[in-house]
Parts: sequence; structure tokens; C-alpha cells
Amino acid sequence: MPSDMPLDSTTIERDGIRYRVSIYRDEDSSPQDDEGLSPSDKKAFRDGLWRYVGVVVTPELGTQIDASGMHDSIWRVEYGVLPAETTEWQGGKHGEIVIGMDYIVNTHPVPDMIGEVRENMRQMGVKLASLGLAG
Repeated sequence: MPSDMPLDSTTIERDGIRYRVSIYRDEDSSPQDDEGLSPSDKKAFRDGLWRYVGVVVTPELGTQIDASGMHDSIWRVEYGVLPAETTEWQGGKHGEIVIGMDYIVNTHPVPDMIGEVRENMRQMGVKLASLGLAG
């Protein structure tokens, strides 16, 4: 897990379990690594309209259970306002793609990451029944 402060974080609940979703700067990724970006995408990056981030999902299991090692993370996630050829997408103005916390939590990548966190919990012996949840 990163040691720096997150750019943004929120707590969500899915199937009775609370998760902390944190977004961190990804200093290791750049547009030069991504062949699929258009020149306007790269210009928007240089202009500071979007950045690459890492998304970390950690279960909040209370003080009785050590949740370290149960998290999941994904890096090189686009975050911010990107140019787009489409007319409307995620609430952006014409020609914009807006990728913020709401999109990350509800669309991509967090929904898929929750399954991985639950599997990590299972492998580390956390019994969902002991948390008062169905397994």
C-alpha cells in the first residue's frame, strides 16, 4: 500500500461489508506508455486535466481483525477529464469524459476489485458468518 496521502478516499458498503476506497497518484505511469491515447488525450494530460492513479480497496473490519494484506489495488487508472469524440459520457460536457470517484466506485474498477478483496479475506481465514454475514 502507498505511504503517501490519497488524492481522494471514500467509504462504501457492499453486501454488508464496509470498504475504504482510496485514490493515489501513480507517478510510474505516463501517456508515453499508452499507445491508445490520442494527441488530444496527451495534451490534456500535459495541461493537468487528468492523471494516472492507483485505486486501493481495503475492507474495514473493525479493530478485532487485522485487514492488512486483504486489500486489492490497481494502477494506471485514468482519473480526471479526458477529451472524447462522443457527445455525452458520465456527465461531462460535449467532448469530455469525466472519470471521478463516483465512476471508479460504481462502474470501474471497484466493483471487480470487491470480489478480489472478498477472496483475500477468505484466504486469510476471515469467516463472513463471524461478521454476521452470509458467506
